[in-house]
Amino acid sequence: MPRRYGWLLVVALIAGLTGAGCLELVDPGAVDDPNGAVPDDQVLDNGETSYVEILAPTASRSIALGEAVEVRWRIAQLPASATVDVVAQSAGEAAAEQVILDGAGTDVQGSFVFDTSSLKIGYDYRILVRLYSGEAVLETATSDAVLSVEPPALSVSTPDFDQTLIPTDVVTVEWAGNYLSAGGRLELFLDTDLYYDSNNEMAVTSDLVTSSGAVQSGSIALSAADLWASPIVPRGVFMYVGVRLLKGTELMAAAYAPASVLLYDGDGLEVLQPAKDLTVTPGTDIAVVWSSRGVPVDLSVRIQFVNQSTGEETIAADGLAVDLGNGIASGGPLSAGYDYNIILELLQGETVLATRKAPGVVTVVTSLD
Repeated sequence: MPRRYGWLLVVALIAGLTGAGCLELVDPGAVDDPNGAVPDDQVLDNGETSYVEILAPTASRSIALGEAVEVRWRIAQLPASATVDVVAQSAGEAAAEQVILDGAGTDVQGSFVFDTSSLKIGYDYRILVRLYSGEAVLETATSDAVLSVEPPALSVSTPDFDQTLIPTDVVTVEWAGNYLSAGGRLELFLDTDLYYDSNNEMAVTSDLVTSSGAVQSGSIALSAADLWASPIVPRGVFMYVGVRLLKGTELMAAAYAPASVLLYDGDGLEVLQPAKDLTVTPGTDIAVVWSSRGVPVDLSVRIQFVNQSTGEETIAADGLAVDLGNGIASGGPLSAGYDYNIILELLQGETVLATRKAPGVVTVVTSLD
């Protein structure tokens, strides 16, 4: 048979087989699906060089330390016993590598989400995916995308005016953050100075940062009642309100509000009378006068006699409006032969905000003769 007829016969046979659906020739490079995946049954083991493509990340972006980052890859010509390493490589001349996934088995497509807490703030990173067959490195793909680990930052916008607090007050502390570290703690604190690392900060409350983002914001309720119950928070001292970010014991960022707060300690309340020592008989009522300039008007006053010898406290008048400025202490509980101090208590409800002692001492005798 002449050669040209032989070639015609081969072409005809191929055309007939493909038309009958018995044979299909596939170009692996032409296979594509909406997700960019190469199906397993179309990866040919024909000795061609394996190829790794990084599908994510593809766009350069800034991230917070601890932010979760997904790495996805695709392998053409998947070898037998394939494994991959995923590596974060710092950009620049002194490129350092940090393995974040070591020797993981892989199919044609693979993915891994890693916590970036082990990276360094201020550094830029590219992602590398290395393909192994056994111990041999077949291919290393490097992402075009660069991940820049940004330093976290905080700002506090309220309170924005100085406030004197009584137990029912609640102050809203509004904050905003950039690149806060996931897994860190956002802590509200009070400080008597503007140095957040001077070890005199008083932690009030703490919340876990559960997710990272370029911009975050929130608010924290600062309860004066909680401050009153704390043994470490002083009264009558202006304190700066701050928010700080801690990762473990490491201080990542901190900021102060524009204004400060003070727990009211009775400023303006003074006992004016009795101004001198008194000598009285049992049952004698005693007029008590006090000043209330600058004292919150929704507070009340309680008058007590305190026996100097025994320390016994006896209520002589209760529930008096602070702005009344005077009251009568009932002398019924007074016993002859004792000296008594007159104590004025300033209250909100049953919470004692401040105490003041009268200048004069009351001496009780059987008879004035």
